Amino acid sequence: MKKIIKYLFVVLLIHSITIRVFGLTLDECIKLTLENNYKIQARSYEVDAKKKVIDVERSEYFPEVRAGTDYGAIPFKSQGLFGSSRTKRHNIRLRTEQPLWRAGYIKAKVKKAYWESNIAKAEKDIEEVDVVYDVTKAYYNVILQKEIVAVHQESVENAVGHVDSVREKVKEDMAVEVDLLVANTSLSSEKAELFTARNDYNIAMQELNLIMGNELEKPLDIEEQLVFKPVEIDHPSLVHQAFGENPHLEKNYAQSQAAEQARKAAKSGFFPHVKLFTQWEWGETQGKPANRRHGDAGGEADLPLLPTGYNYAFGVGISVPILKDYIEAKARYREAKAIKNKLVMAKSHIENSIRLNINKARSKISESEMNYEVAKSNVDVFTKRLENIKKGYEEGVFTSLDVSDAHKDLSNAKIKLLKSIYKYNMAYTNLKKVVGKTH
Repeated sequence: MKKIIKYLFVVLLIHSITIRVFGLTLDECIKLTLENNYKIQARSYEVDAKKKVIDVERSEYFPEVRAGTDYGAIPFKSQGLFGSSRTKRHNIRLRTEQPLWRAGYIKAKVKKAYWESNIAKAEKDIEEVDVVYDVTKAYYNVILQKEIVAVHQESVENAVGHVDSVREKVKEDMAVEVDLLVANTSLSSEKAELFTARNDYNIAMQELNLIMGNELEKPLDIEEQLVFKPVEIDHPSLVHQAFGENPHLEKNYAQSQAAEQARKAAKSGFFPHVKLFTQWEWGETQGKPANRRHGDAGGEADLPLLPTGYNYAFGVGISVPILKDYIEAKARYREAKAIKNKLVMAKSHIENSIRLNINKARSKISESEMNYEVAKSNVDVFTKRLENIKKGYEEGVFTSLDVSDAHKDLSNAKIKLLKSIYKYNMAYTNLKKVVGKTH
């Protein structure tokens, strides 16, 4: 008994977890997408890498320390009675160089790296806006296809009921076999459309899983329905918000600042750079005895050891650009200045594009709202028309084909209503994309 209770508890727990994991809202889908989408992850790594460059450029403020050592044998020639000999030499060196004045070069490079990290962040924000739009579109498309499947399922059920009704009338000699054939043909058509709708739903679900980076074994279960929710739009507020939050403008501003810092860094190449250096060295050289030259009397003579000790030096170094360095600095300066001027011109183009796209999105919302009202009215009209035709069919005024056509017209009207709601939601989603909002 305890095992049975434990088993039921585990089943209920798994069921509750499944509902919680797979019954997702739009906000939850967006959150999972931003966490799992490979494009967003790649952009995040790029932002982190750009931030590390700031530390690299800032390290130029600190002294450069270099250590080295030499060890080896070198030839030595005596000027006396001795022939050639070989000596062993080894030393240790320690040198430091501290920049004193570089005409603002290091500061400009640090700021340039900072603004380049902001460029990477703005590109990540642009990617997020695009991904959020894509997942929202896929999410609403899944709901749309699910609703269309329900409409076709209802149409199949109505067609089955109509076939049964016609079959009864044929048995009662109130209808002919042709009417039954027409009803069965309509049923087959509805079943084919239901099959197509289910395929479209499965494809839409796969697209949503792909965008989300969903690796779950079971498909997502979206319980939300398409509902028309009119929104109020404040045009001046939208424009102000877009100019303050749009990632394309943020990227343009960061690029302009990076170009300005590149110009300052290039300008520093026109001036001399000053640095302080110190060097400490310790070394020792030892000689081997040398053989006398051929024909000399005697054996070998000892070569004196060379001095052993250390030396220390410090000073100030000045490097002045003369020809190549000056020409290169001048070219970089002009290039950075041209890039900045280009970005200033691009800013006004981006702002005008935002204004235009906001107006287009608002017009699309108004158009979608009007289409929704028309589609809703058509559903009411075709519903009443179907009721009248079914009543007339019972009275012998209309044929079986009229009833099938009326069912088909109502089904199409419902689908158009669903698509009008979908287009309205996507028009509003597109407006948020233009503004630069991710939620």
